[in-house]
Amino acid sequence: MDCPGIILLVWHLSLTGLYFAGTSSNNEQHVKQIYAVKGKDVTLTCKYRDITPKTTMELKVNPDNSSLWPAEAQTVIWQRYKQPENQMNKQIILLTGRFTSKASSSSAQLYIKGLQVTDVGFYSCRPVFTVIKGESDVTQLIITASPAFQDTSTLPQLEVNKTRTLSCKIVGFYPKQFKMEWLKGGNQLRQQHLHVATNRDGTFSAESTILFVPQLNDHNKMITCRVTHQSVKTPIQWSQKLNVLYGPVDLRVEPGNNVVKMKGDLLELSCKANSNPQAQMSWLLNGKVLLTATTNHLMIKVENITSSKQGNYTCSAENKLGRRESVVMVTVIDRPISNVIARYTLVIAVSLSVVLLLIILIPVATCAIVKRCRATRWQEEEPVYMVSSQPTADVYDTLTTAGTEEPSAQQKATDSIYANI
Repeated sequence: MDCPGIILLVWHLSLTGLYFAGTSSNNEQHVKQIYAVKGKDVTLTCKYRDITPKTTMELKVNPDNSSLWPAEAQTVIWQRYKQPENQMNKQIILLTGRFTSKASSSSAQLYIKGLQVTDVGFYSCRPVFTVIKGESDVTQLIITASPAFQDTSTLPQLEVNKTRTLSCKIVGFYPKQFKMEWLKGGNQLRQQHLHVATNRDGTFSAESTILFVPQLNDHNKMITCRVTHQSVKTPIQWSQKLNVLYGPVDLRVEPGNNVVKMKGDLLELSCKANSNPQAQMSWLLNGKVLLTATTNHLMIKVENITSSKQGNYTCSAENKLGRRESVVMVTVIDRPISNVIARYTLVIAVSLSVVLLLIILIPVATCAIVKRCRATRWQEEEPVYMVSSQPTADVYDTLTTAGTEEPSAQQKATDSIYANI
């Protein structure tokens, strides 16, 4: 565009500005809302109706065909105001850097790159070299930025009944409206202080603090900082498990305070303590250390106990926050004589029973073995006769004679010995 064209454009801009200032608010105006996220890109569209070229420009074109319009006829001005009540304080947007525009015969588009929270407001457009009947559309650009937790490191260790200040901080959120609350085990805590600050980029930061006095039953409970903001559908939260330090409590010794044992019995003593951190636990007999360990449960066993092991058994538990102890009196007595006699009598009776059982079983087992051997021998000496199916008369005579002969004296003596057995 040559120098006269630039001068003419500036003159028309001045006329347009005067026209904007004198436009009646009775004309209908369409406002639409667009939600965008900080850092993203967005495109705004502005539509204008019933437009014709300005007669002062003497443009001989068809208004229904934008392709026939000269480039000057498609130039628009974009304006922005922050609030509806500030319409008279419109700012002209310079189409440089993050802002670019493209116009046609009935609408224009504004491209904004890398949205910033300062870009919020109401946007409208107007062609430079045309006349519009009424107001063009207005677009309300609403920008949101989600809060993020800062310094989400683990909570410091807390001591029981000692007041501590806990803080929760969120940064980079927009718009400013939000809700911040503290919860412990599902119950809401009272907020002590809330500080809100504006960042350089237009976003906001907030820090909430509470005065917290941990109790013994707060150990391992969850404490939560919860934030509600329009940029997120559901509240965001940061939770930590409470680590409450306390000295030994509920020191319990089993069995009770006084224990009586007989010589030779087994002595078992158990000691339990609840503490955080774990306590140094010890068992002592009359002031002398028997056993020690870092634990919450310590047991001691004394087998075949004697009178030298009787006395005061002390269980102690100690950590940096406190110390506790409990004493058990153990007495060892002699075993009654009647019990000793009964014990030995039982041993003798069992021994005699075993001997008698052996006396009965040995002869029976011997007899069974001998009978088995005799049966086996007779079976071996039994003669086996083999005769033909049709013996002759001589064979019958021989068999008859052999069957009727009396046994010899030696055979009778042998049979008598086996029969006596």
